Amino acid sequence: MINTSPLVTTTINATLNAPSSDPNNLLVIGGSILAIFLFLSSIAAFFKNLWGFRSWILKNSMIRRFYWYITNRKISVRIDIQRKYRTFDPNLPELLEHIQPNIMGKFGRFLSQPDITGNTIQFVAERMSSPIKFLFFPDIEIEDDSESDSEQNCNTIVQCKVLGNLTFVYREFESYQTMLTLIDEIYRKIESDYRLGEPSFSNILIEASLSYDFTENWSKKIVIYTDGAIVQIGSKIIHANSKTISPLLHLNKYIIKIPTSDEVSAH
Repeated sequence: MINTSPLVTTTINATLNAPSSDPNNLLVIGGSILAIFLFLSSIAAFFKNLWGFRSWILKNSMIRRFYWYITNRKISVRIDIQRKYRTFDPNLPELLEHIQPNIMGKFGRFLSQPDITGNTIQFVAERMSSPIKFLFFPDIEIEDDSESDSEQNCNTIVQCKVLGNLTFVYREFESYQTMLTLIDEIYRKIESDYRLGEPSFSNILIEASLSYDFTENWSKKIVIYTDGAIVQIGSKIIHANSKTISPLLHLNKYIIKIPTSDEVSAH
C-alpha cells in the first residue's frame, strides 16, 4: 500500500466529495489540483537538486579519488613511443636476453614464448593486461643542398607500442607507472648495449579514457603545459605528449579531471 502525505490525502478527499455544480466547490477542486501539482513538483525538484548535489560532490578531486578507489573505477590507456637514433643493427635475440630480467622482475614470467619476427620483438608477461611490441626500422632523411646532390641520412627508429589497451582500476594505478618504467628501462638498455647516447628525437604519446572509447571531437578542451609535457583534457579522454617519461608517471592527477558519463549527460 502506498502512503501519501496528509496534504495530498485531504486534497484528494476534498476533490472527490465536493459537488461540481457549486461555484465555490469548483474553486476548491481547482485549488486542490494546484496543491497536488505543487506537491509533486516539489518532490521532483528535491530529487533533481539531490542529483545535482551528488554531481557537485564528485567534482571535488579528493572525494572523486576516494569514490573511484572504493568503486574500482576502470581506466584504459594507450601507449605509443618513438625514439630516433643513429643507424644501428640490433641483435634481437640477444637484446631479449638482456631485457628479460627487467621484465620478469616487474611483471613475472612470460605467458608465452616471446615472438621475434623480422625487426620486431613482442612479449607478454603474467601481470600485463596487454602485450608490448618493439619495432626497429630505418628512417631516411633527404637533405637538399644547392651546391651538391641530395644526401641521404639514415637513422633508426625504435618504436614501442602497448597492443590494445592497458586496462587497470584506479586503485592499481601503479601498474601503469610500472609499465612506463619498464619501457624506459628497455630503451636505456638498448642505448647502453649499442652505445647510442640520447635519442635525436623522442615522443611519448599517452591516451587515457574511462571507457574503451577513445573518440574525441576536442571542441572543448583544457590544455596544460607541465615539465615539458602537453596534456589535453577533453570530454572523454586525456591526450598527453612528452619527450620524457617523467612528467607522465603521475597522469592520474589529470585523469581524475575527465568527466564521468553522469556529468556529461547532466550537461
